[in-house]
Amino acid sequence: MTDTLAKTIEAGWDRRESIGATTGGELRDAVETALARLDAGEARVAEIMAELGPLVPARPPVELGTPDEHTLAYRAVIAAQTAEREAFLAAEAAKADSLIRVARMASFTWQRVPPDGQGAFLEQYREAFWRAAQPQRGLAIDSLSTQILRGRLQAAFGRPTRNADAQQRYGYGGSEYIQFEYWFVVNDSIPVLALDLDGPFGRGLVLASDEPHADVLPRLKSDLSDRLAAIEHPDPWLDYYHAYERQAWYRTGYNGRSTSRSRSARRRGAGVATPSAGSSIAEPGADSTRSDGADADAVRQRAAERRG
Repeated sequence: MTDTLAKTIEAGWDRRESIGATTGGELRDAVETALARLDAGEARVAEIMAELGPLVPARPPVELGTPDEHTLAYRAVIAAQTAEREAFLAAEAAKADSLIRVARMASFTWQRVPPDGQGAFLEQYREAFWRAAQPQRGLAIDSLSTQILRGRLQAAFGRPTRNADAQQRYGYGGSEYIQFEYWFVVNDSIPVLALDLDGPFGRGLVLASDEPHADVLPRLKSDLSDRLAAIEHPDPWLDYYHAYERQAWYRTGYNGRSTSRSRSARRRGAGVATPSAGSSIAEPGADSTRSDGADADAVRQRAAERRG
């Protein structure tokens, strides 16, 4: 930039208060020349500024010193308010997560595990620690005869996951001391066991789930109880039960009108027939066997101790 151009722009800067859109003459020509050089890439801003020199005198850095007590107090208040707000937002987020979880559990979808699906269920929930639900006042699942509940379960969900018939058909290693077991997966994620407490001699059912779902277990029990209480016509069924305390096998069932139980010799090899409604319950040619092994015995024992 020539000295004349630089001096003209410097002079214009000194009287910048009087310059407007209508300003013309030598100053306008100098400004347009500088802008044209920038647009054409013939000069950079830094170069022009260096040629013009500092328009505003440089100022030395100022030492701010230590903040006074009022500034420190203000900063402390702001920090406390920020922390309080972050804690509030975190609590609200946690509450929202809980509400979403409750909303998802507002209704339960019960999916029975069929007898031939036991292997997949055991593989998926092999690490489960089964926890039995506490008895609740006024629930059908705690007060009705186990034989009646068995018929209602069968009407609602089909045949049990485990019983003497399933032993004959699928050869599972079940328990001799559980007459029947229903296995469920609720809402595609919650494993649930429903089983008898004392075969044809007891009332109610044991309901158990994995320990992480203990908080929702009472609601699961109440939901299943409501479903069973709404069944008007239980299904007829026939099954066998080994009473450990009595050291005897029993044939037990429901024919659509009444329940029954009678001692039965334990014989191997036959399945379990389902009686037609209103018919008498006749013993098949041979009893089915049930071998020891399932976790159901432990669940039943813990539930019995709690009820006791």
